[in-house]
Amino acid sequence: MDQRVLVDGIGYQLRPASEEELVRGVMELDARTRAEHNPRIVEILATDGGEDPPALSIGVGGQEYVLVFNEGNLSGEGGYSKGQHDGDTGEISYAYGDSNSFYERWMLVDRDTAVSAAREFFRTGRRPSNVRWEDF
Repeated sequence: MDQRVLVDGIGYQLRPASEEELVRGVMELDARTRAEHNPRIVEILATDGGEDPPALSIGVGGQEYVLVFNEGNLSGEGGYSKGQHDGDTGEISYAYGDSNSFYERWMLVDRDTAVSAAREFFRTGRRPSNVRWEDF
């Protein structure tokens, strides 16, 4: 299996040895962003030696989570999670590095879905199958 790396865009980096360690890292970052009142994107990268590895981004720090999957390999293929807020175009801001990205509320999923997606991505390095996706 390729190595997985969890990053937050501002210096945090974890190379989890297990799904449990990955989930602990994501939840630690979630708790930190909640305490700071600053929702943030964290990324799980499926490092394979290439310059654009597959990645699962998770918007943490709120009651619900946004997921973005990038196929990698400079393909431009991937998707946004589709949650329970169909058609809701209200925006939510998440920080990454020193800038903000905006996502629409229809992309929000519950915590269990986000954690299950992170676990599956850890195992496979592919788009999680437990999520409904809107391709980009």
